[in-house]
Amino acid sequence: MEIKKFVKNLAQAAGTSKKPSTQTTAPKPSRECINDFGADGRFMLCGDFVESKSHAGEVEILYVYAPDCTDNYIGYESGKPYFMISSGIDEVYCNVTDFLESGTVSNVLKFEKRSVGSSLFYAEMDYYGDRMAMYAFARDDAYGADGEKEPFGLCIVYGSDLVGTELEKHFLNVLKEAAETYRETVIAE
Repeated sequence: MEIKKFVKNLAQAAGTSKKPSTQTTAPKPSRECINDFGADGRFMLCGDFVESKSHAGEVEILYVYAPDCTDNYIGYESGKPYFMISSGIDEVYCNVTDFLESGTVSNVLKFEKRSVGSSLFYAEMDYYGDRMAMYAFARDDAYGADGEKEPFGLCIVYGSDLVGTELEKHFLNVLKEAAETYRETVIAE
């Protein structure tokens, strides 16, 4: 049975330029990461993800999946799985805003209203041909009206071909750990 699974994973990988859908080495230990984009956010993230930069204003922080990398920073490569914290991309902003107004979201593949750490909900959705899993949050908006919340999400984005694989399970566990450990305080100006 294990040989059959191995062959299936190889066949999936052969059809794409992406990595095979299994991880061949043990994940690197998690380490504390800091999001200092307007807030002092701290969370734990698996060492398989290496800091990068997206050059998109909607992305506060980006880590690319590179389990064999020994550098502290790498350039972003299209097509590689990644972890991000985002407040501005539509899939995050609109879903969190809808949830804050109605208690639900639409146009997602999976939705669970639950609190992991201080998150509001968990959702999975299609994202430009890939899959995105997200824990949604809302921070107090220091610049808005009293009681206004700024939506943001901790997200993992990976190829749809990885759905149902052990690597997807690894990514979802990485995301859950980040959400469970995410804590922030707004920086006073």
